[in-house]
Amino acid sequence: MAKVLEYCNKYVYDDAARSNITTVDETRELDARFVDVHYETLFDLFRAANELKIKKLSDVVGGRIGRLMLGKSVEEIRIMFNINDSCVDHHPPQEELNAWAFH
Repeated sequence: MAKVLEYCNKYVYDDAARSNITTVDETRELDARFVDVHYETLFDLFRAANELKIKKLSDVVGGRIGRLMLGKSVEEIRIMFNINDSCVDHHPPQEELNAWAFH
């Protein structure tokens, strides 16, 4: 929660003052430094931002999570998100679904 408050204090509530002295590139650099944390911290930040409806923070953190996923295999992403077989719904093969739907 401290990290969310840090973002709000530095980036959201100071928006008016920042827009006068900070360029878009500087803002991007500040955001990049802010989200340069372990991905588990990013997930916590993303959940908090969504719960608190802090759109800017959701966008910044969500973008970082997306960039972390780029180039990773399905298995690497499953490990990153701690998704194991017990978390995934097991559906019958497509043939079984078709047989059920059309009879």
